[in-house]
Formats: sequence, C-alpha cells, structure tokens
Amino acid sequence: LGASFGPQKLDKAVKKSVSLLSAGDLEQAEQILKNLLIQYPDVPEIRLNLSSVYLRKGQPEKALGVLEEVKEHRLFNSSELFNYALACYQKGEFKDALVNLQKVLIMDSELAEGWLYAGECALKLGEYNAAIYYLGQLAQMKPKLPLAHIQLARTYLMVMDYKEALEELEKAMELEPEAQLRQEILKLKEEAGYYRNRIAKSSN
Repeated sequence: LGASFGPQKLDKAVKKSVSLLSAGDLEQAEQILKNLLIQYPDVPEIRLNLSSVYLRKGQPEKALGVLEEVKEHRLFNSSELFNYALACYQKGEFKDALVNLQKVLIMDSELAEGWLYAGECALKLGEYNAAIYYLGQLAQMKPKLPLAHIQLARTYLMVMDYKEALEELEKAMELEPEAQLRQEILKLKEEAGYYRNRIAKSSN
C-alpha cells in the first residue's frame, strides 16, 4: 500500500478488508487496515473496520484503543459507538456497555443488534424489567429471529413468568431453528413447564 494511493485505490483497499473480515480472514484484514490507518488516520471507516476485526478476535482492549483516539477529536457515529459498547461488553463492563448502547439506540432505533446486546447487558446486571423491554423490542422488530424469542423467554424465566416464557419458546420453535437452538428451546420449555406445574399444584 503506497502513500500515493488516491481515493479510488483507498476505497478498493477498504472494501477488500471488509470482504476479508466477512470471510473470517482476520489476520490479513487487520494487516491491511493497520497499514491504511497509518496513511489515512482521519478516515472513519478504517478505524471502525479495524475495531470490528479486534472484536471478532476477542481483543476488546485493542478495539477500545483504536476507537478512543477518535473521541479526542469528535463524537462517535452510531456504528463506532456500537463497537465501543461491544468492546465494553466483551470486557465484562456491562454497565458502561448498556449506557453506550442506550445512546446507540437513540441514534439508530432500527439497529437490531443494539436491542439484543442491551437486553444481554440488562440480564447480566439483573435488571430484568429492562431486559424484557429491550428484548421485547427486538422480538417485535425481528419476529422471525428465534434468538430474540429465546432470550426473551429466558428473561421471563428469571422473573418467574412461566406462561410468557412458554409462549415465546413456542414462537421460537415454530420458526424451525437450527438443531442447537432447538435443544436450547426444549431445555427451557422443560424448565418453564416444571416450575409452572409446581406453582399450579401448590395453589390447589
């Protein structure tokens, strides 16, 4: 990658890094993006994509390092802020992650992953009503996404609302998910059914 690269070659190199990232070739994508970042430190897409590489590699500290340099000069856009929040999530900093995800959802309420991770953070923090809200929004937005119904059911189990949990699990099963998710649904249905029956017997 030469320093004399013009906009067209820069665009081509960025697109190549995206293709490599999508294909799972994280090492080559990282190398291309690190070289580009040296030459074009002010191109937002380069930092965003490099942070995505680090998140895929499970290196949240490096992702934060790349993104925090942006904060010195300007506010994050929604994609950068989402990656920043996801890095906090990977580090186990669920409160910080949730605060940033809330900002992301104000900026882009159609970002399904934002609702998913906000729900996951709320679950980790024991904020079950908030988790029901976030995951409920996701289930409404993506009704054909089994994971949305499964995670919402899991949250209902935490607040002992077994009827709602079973309804969400039925919705997930009707979507004919992959085998691993089916096993998870069956396990959760068994758990919800067991506790619902115990409550029914104790009330008689």
